[in-house]
Amino acid sequence: MSYIPSNYLSRFEKGFIPAKLIAQHFSNLLGFPLIDLFISRALKKQAQLSYNQRSKNVQNKIRLIQSPPENIIVIDDVYTTGATMNEIAGLLENKCEVIIGLTMAKTIHNHSL
Repeated sequence: MSYIPSNYLSRFEKGFIPAKLIAQHFSNLLGFPLIDLFISRALKKQAQLSYNQRSKNVQNKIRLIQSPPENIIVIDDVYTTGATMNEIAGLLENKCEVIIGLTMAKTIHNHSL
């Protein structure tokens, strides 16, 4: 089990990674090990960006920091456009047999932003 990383500014301002806290809870509940699998080099917060800017912000900015396990559950706190989860799926494609992405909340967004 792993989680979607926050960008540096969000980690600095909050002092924690929301998705990691959620993943830690599920890890404890289900007995799956929690691994730090990704790092984000995105500079802007996704929440500050328009629908169209979100994919560009994370494109090639999230990296694997270790080899993934054969089967993985990746937790994210909020799903808005799917840009981050799609980037993660691309990193794990052809490296994992089973990839499950879970989010805790879904935002309603306006495509005209």
